[in-house]
Amino acid sequence: MLEEKALVEKTFAAEKNVAGTRVCVIVFGSAVYLGLMDRSGTRVPLAVAVIVSSLAYSLWVYFLQPYKKYPALASGWVTTATDTVFITIWLWATGGVRSPFYHLYSLSVVGVAFRFRPREVFLTSGVYSLSYLGLIGLAGGAQGMATEVVTRLGYLNLMAMVGASLSRETLRQIRAKLGMRGLAMTLSREGKRRAIALAASESRFQDMVQTLGAV
Repeated sequence: MLEEKALVEKTFAAEKNVAGTRVCVIVFGSAVYLGLMDRSGTRVPLAVAVIVSSLAYSLWVYFLQPYKKYPALASGWVTTATDTVFITIWLWATGGVRSPFYHLYSLSVVGVAFRFRPREVFLTSGVYSLSYLGLIGLAGGAQGMATEVVTRLGYLNLMAMVGASLSRETLRQIRAKLGMRGLAMTLSREGKRRAIALAASESRFQDMVQTLGAV
């Protein structure tokens, strides 16, 4: 019970911050792609479509906070599936294996670590690794870039290890806070019970004094 309460509190507390960070990441990536990057080897219509759809989704999550009404939207599998689709299509549109935006996978893993359990962090990094390998296969391989690919995937999963440690520590702190809150409530209830018992004892004592006085 305490574990579930800690997880829910952790998720909702971090969701809005992560949503705001997601908007900043999309705006930054869009500015780099549209303003600085050589787009000759990219799929411009697809990239623009990803920019518009991902930005609309992120603003919707940030301002309307639908996960409060529909908690399933804040679940680990929905978050992983959504980010996997957006990131992988974005990489495919902006150059495939040569896209400079592969760091998005690692950023997303950190975002998952702030909200979910360590197992969700490792699950996400595994899904991202498979998605990136699938992207490479779809692009016809990574000729001459084996070192880059191995390094990217290696650091992605090392980032997941760091994120899992962060997730465990955050959960520990929230469990401790909830435990202290529960202890305070228990002490408060015990104090009220004793105050009521004391008041009843005083009332009985006064009744006894009055009875003796009458005698």
